[in-house]
Amino acid sequence: MKEKALLKLEKDKAQKRVGEIQTAIRLQEEKVQKQIDASMKKQRMGGRTEQYIQEKGKNTPWPEDARNNPYLMDKEKVESQFNERASCQKKIDAHTKGIGGMALHSSRQIVATASDDCTWKCWNLEN
Repeated sequence: MKEKALLKLEKDKAQKRVGEIQTAIRLQEEKVQKQIDASMKKQRMGGRTEQYIQEKGKNTPWPEDARNNPYLMDKEKVESQFNERASCQKKIDAHTKGIGGMALHSSRQIVATASDDCTWKCWNLEN
């Protein structure tokens, strides 16, 4: 009988110790998971913390610019000059969506266009 009581006491002590160890493991795993999450968040943000980004936005106001732009022309004057020199001679339906970019070659009569339909085309303007 005495042996059974001693065995039961030992079993209870062991179960209590196992419970304490499991709790300690769970707390340690949560701590490590928080560190991993913080590290992944920091990597996604390019090594910067949220605090730095918020402070940067607060500490950097946009400068006020009330200067006159000497290169800015009158809108009507620009439109009249453009209409005198340029005119639409031909319309070509080449892209199915809007054009997002256009580039002119500096020495040849070539134009390249890039569209929102994921296509690009080169155009010869000589003829």
